[in-house]
Amino acid sequence: MLLTIFKLQLTPISKKTDTYFQEMVMLAHKVDRHEKWIRQIAEKLGIKLEY
Repeated sequence: MLLTIFKLQLTPISKKTDTYFQEMVMLAHKVDRHEKWIRQIAEKLGIKLEY
């Protein structure tokens, strides 16, 4: 009985956590693409970027 209650309470939290981590992975890929584009633009313009 107690285990069932815990499972019912944790299931929505688990789903939200999974969604959050998927969004973070997508956001990281988006940032990587933007950084690549910025480096390419800087290279074409002859600008040296310092990190």
